[in-house]
Amino acid sequence: MDDNPLSAVILFLGGLCWVSSLWFPAFYTDTNTLMGYWVLISGWLGIITFQFGWFANLLIFLAVLWMYKYPIRATLVAAAAVLVATQAFWFVVMPGENENTNIIGQGLGFWLWYGSLIIICIGVIFGSDTEAPVKDMAEFKVPPAASRPNAPYINEQPSTATDATLAKTATAPSSLDAPLIAANDDTTTVKPITPRHLDEPTPLADLLDNPPPTRRS
Repeated sequence: MDDNPLSAVILFLGGLCWVSSLWFPAFYTDTNTLMGYWVLISGWLGIITFQFGWFANLLIFLAVLWMYKYPIRATLVAAAAVLVATQAFWFVVMPGENENTNIIGQGLGFWLWYGSLIIICIGVIFGSDTEAPVKDMAEFKVPPAASRPNAPYINEQPSTATDATLAKTATAPSSLDAPLIAANDDTTTVKPITPRHLDEPTPLADLLDNPPPTRRS
């Protein structure tokens, strides 16, 4: 699969920002500083206080995995990751064993983390526009009709006799537009006969000129 070079560059920059965020302060409290790697390890506990910002990490990685296989889903999941990460701005109190700790500000690690999600989301959008080329066109060749189950038989090479019959049928006069044609068994002379009503008697002269064919045993 031919990757989109612009998408690859954007994803690389987003991943670099995400990894860098682990080594910088993420939050400042009234007592200490919370580093990015510490928030990554313990951030899932925020579900206790209905804080779901940490789960944006799972969504953004899932979007990258689905980027080529499910492009529409990957784009929606990446956008959802950015929205979920926005909730981290309302992370103002961290529960503790004895007392809660107040969050007084975000550090560089937080901004690198949040910015990385936006960058990766953009990379997923660009990467989702790349269509996967066909690996082997031979896999998509339509098999012959005779080898396909429940397929009507198709004569790919019509015989000469069939073509001659179709041509003869196409040029034959219609019974509505041309007089009836009668021919004796022992002659190739074709004589036109004027159509008559079935109830009218056949003149003797016509019977003598065109005798009925003799039934052969």
